[in-house]
Amino acid sequence: MFDDVAHRRPNERLTALLRPGDASYRRYVAPRRTEACEFLRREGLLPAIYFIFSRAGCTAAAAAMVAHGLRLTSPQEAAEIRAAARTRTAHLDARDLAVLGYHAWLEALEAGVASHHAGLVPAFKETVEQLFAAGLVRLVFATETLALGINMPARSVVLESLSKYGDEGRELLQPGDYTQLTGRAGRRGIDRRGTAVVLHSPHMPFARVAAIASAGSHPLRSSFRPTYNMACNLVAAYPRPRAEQLLNASFAQFAREQAEAALSAMLDEEERGLAADLEAATCERGPLPEPQDSPSRVEVMRRFAASTAAGDVLEWCVGERRERGVVVARGHGKSPRLLLIAQDGTRRTLGPARLPVGAVAAGRLALPEPYRPGETEYRRAVAALLRDWEPDGPPRPAYDPGDALPGTAASCPHLERHLAAARSAGRRQRRLEALRRRRRADAAGMVPRLRALLDLLRRWGYAGDWSLTPEGERLRFIYNEMDLLVAEALRQGCFADLEPAEVAGLASAFTYEPRARSAGPDAAPTRLLAERLGRVERLWIRLSRDEEGLGLPVTRAPEAGLAPIAYRWARGAALEQLFGEEGEAVGDFVRNCRQLIDLLRQLAEVAPQGGSGFAAAAAAVDRGVVAAAGAV
Repeated sequence: MFDDVAHRRPNERLTALLRPGDASYRRYVAPRRTEACEFLRREGLLPAIYFIFSRAGCTAAAAAMVAHGLRLTSPQEAAEIRAAARTRTAHLDARDLAVLGYHAWLEALEAGVASHHAGLVPAFKETVEQLFAAGLVRLVFATETLALGINMPARSVVLESLSKYGDEGRELLQPGDYTQLTGRAGRRGIDRRGTAVVLHSPHMPFARVAAIASAGSHPLRSSFRPTYNMACNLVAAYPRPRAEQLLNASFAQFAREQAEAALSAMLDEEERGLAADLEAATCERGPLPEPQDSPSRVEVMRRFAASTAAGDVLEWCVGERRERGVVVARGHGKSPRLLLIAQDGTRRTLGPARLPVGAVAAGRLALPEPYRPGETEYRRAVAALLRDWEPDGPPRPAYDPGDALPGTAASCPHLERHLAAARSAGRRQRRLEALRRRRRADAAGMVPRLRALLDLLRRWGYAGDWSLTPEGERLRFIYNEMDLLVAEALRQGCFADLEPAEVAGLASAFTYEPRARSAGPDAAPTRLLAERLGRVERLWIRLSRDEEGLGLPVTRAPEAGLAPIAYRWARGAALEQLFGEEGEAVGDFVRNCRQLIDLLRQLAEVAPQGGSGFAAAAAAVDRGVVAAAGAV
């Protein structure tokens, strides 16, 4: 990837080879997974971890390798793998194993191939980790969760894509993410070096790949934040001056102070860049539209391409030079590609994304008959006609001067440059807003944050002036992301008079966090549980308003999505009744149930009227695959 590894300069020959528009450019495609894996075996790059940012994609990839006939083990190794897998899963019920897809999983393992993601039950994940570390499994398809805290070094790491879905849609990996993932390549004491393989994508320029790979890791950031539980424990354990001294000495406070200067510099740089972009976006022939008032560039060019027909002559500027081509064929669909013949007789295929935004339909040319654009002589004849052609009317720009571009800006020869600057200005404005929000969020240091937390705790009856009420003492022993909301639900009697399965369903609202937005949870299984979930929701609304008023981070909302399943499981439902053939969801279910059991056991210890209901709920949930995951 790099000519100079020390200075991380991208390989110039490779950059040129993959640069669209270069004389040597070819339209390379991304390799198939089977091709990539055969390459790894042929080049001696196994064992390998192949990152795919999709659980279903990992499972499908492992199955595809088996179907393709890839086998990385000998018969003796396959027998060792089978014995180890059976030992590791002996505690699981046969019916549960069927739901989990045990036989397909074992078949892939015996071939030396496996998937690894958070949707697998612990027994499956631990078996894969053990066999990979032993050198028996040589190819693991994994999500990025494998990069966190698991000792599974490999000779090589493959990144199928440098983008993944995040909270706001598809987003590029950050340099720190790249370093974290590829850092597994190279086994200490075995390999002299590790190899990171990034699969080519026509949608990702090589220079961008090199930039991500060359940037190195992100600076260390602290995730330390004072919580209500921490505030209560500081009050109980230290005098006020000592507690504030400890917070001021924390790495988080140090990092916040260091980040403030860097944030100011970033704001200054973006503001200077915005001013330059706004100046470059100014057209003396007329105003450009505001970015939010105009369709996107690609959408405009899609409409323009769809409006053309064979015989239309298109013109556009490349620098100060004006080029011309005649449309000889147009594709179909939402993004039709155009086949053009240029004045030199060459054929060009341009899609909406590659059409210059300053292009105009200058008029029409009668194409010669018979229509044979694939023949050289035909193209030469069309090119000769095009060189002698003169427009017979006003041009039709891609942007409608009376609609998308007010005034006469559409006729500007530098329109593409102006619009690019306007788009850049829009992006900078969004980055500036994000940086300003970040500055406001980080404005309070650790000590001011603690004081705000204690102010709210006093209002809610959990603390006095550096002292705790009985409710505050109880809060000291609730370790949960929604600690104060849990304590308040307990104090307000939300758990009173519930049977153990209902207790489990209600408590799950404090531990469950869905992976993605959904249409909403199933209806609560009982009217009483539905009423209590509604009470918790109203408590959260009140708490979030008070937090906003004090400038505190808002506690996340309770989530009832697991409540119906937790209720049915606590009442003895079998795994196949809950999930059918959706075995990939079982790993999430098991992990969520372990978190739920932990909270129920905490509440059993701190409940003011005795915690038998919480203990019974924990026991009802802690069975089958859930209990197996908690066994040491």
